[in-house]
Amino acid sequence: METSQMEKTTDEGKESGDKTSSPEKKKDDGSSKKSEARHAESRYAAVAISQMFCHVCNKHMWDGFSFENHLRGRAHQLMMDKLDESYKLKVDLMRHELRVSEEQRDMSLTNSKRRGKKVSVDLNVREYCTMCDLNFYGTLSSHRKSDKHQQLKTFLHPRCHPCVKEFPSRIEYDEHCLTPTHMLAASQDEQKKSKKVKLPKGESEVRTAEDEENDSGTPSKPTDKDEDLTDETDYITDIQENMDLTVLKIPTFK
Repeated sequence: METSQMEKTTDEGKESGDKTSSPEKKKDDGSSKKSEARHAESRYAAVAISQMFCHVCNKHMWDGFSFENHLRGRAHQLMMDKLDESYKLKVDLMRHELRVSEEQRDMSLTNSKRRGKKVSVDLNVREYCTMCDLNFYGTLSSHRKSDKHQQLKTFLHPRCHPCVKEFPSRIEYDEHCLTPTHMLAASQDEQKKSKKVKLPKGESEVRTAEDEENDSGTPSKPTDKDEDLTDETDYITDIQENMDLTVLKIPTFK
């Protein structure tokens, strides 16, 4: 009697559990469909929902519609302003390092000249680089090839490789990275990279059956002409004129 009551209670619990879980499941399905519908109507319809990520705020959004609202929001704009300030501080620091490096070089060249050593530059002439905000000894062309100048240039004017574009400022590059055009191009570029398989040097992309046989060392199937040559067929030992070669075997060198 007690067992039947327990079974009845368990069945009732299962039924109540199914009743409570089914509305929640329907609610999740409904919200998912609603999110997909809103995403399809947004500017980011061609981009996957999984890519609705703001790298500035480090925040994932539900769909393209909510992503657009986030980009227009005050919180995002404040983060963009702070990011722009941090970029300016970084540029100031890089330029300061350039000035310190040039001052050390200046001292080294001056000391070398005092000791009567020959220096590679004219110490009476200085050039000026607008990007680095730096006066320096030497030619402008050699300075522009230096590592520190190239690093500053790359930081100030970043390049988007998937979209093949260069930007006048880093904050404009960040704004570009949040556009649907860039997101789609970046996704396609990533797919190409994942599909691209690097082949060993000298190996063809499409291998034939003959290639596989050569690699495995398995002999090729004998032709009808080879089968016609029995073991009694004479081997070629000396080729003479007017000799019928079709009835002779070529000896193997194993």
